[in-house]
Amino acid sequence: MPQIVELSKELQEVRDHLMTVLNAQQASPSEFNFDHWFEEWLKRPQPTLGNSRPSDLMNTPDGIESVRRVFGASIRGAYQ
Repeated sequence: MPQIVELSKELQEVRDHLMTVLNAQQASPSEFNFDHWFEEWLKRPQPTLGNSRPSDLMNTPDGIESVRRVFGASIRGAYQ
């Protein structure tokens, strides 16, 4: 399935890392559409990012690091 949003190099690295983690843990059901979920996550304001959308923060090194940190914490279950 083609991606709707073109990902920056940094965001593609975050996406690929998550896919690796999910595949290693066999954590997602076969019917789960990861790309759709990921694109929606990028568009939604995140409380842990000061209600900013992750996609809006991917244009600076600090923003990229913030998104990586929050995304990593959320997939480990630190944020709900």
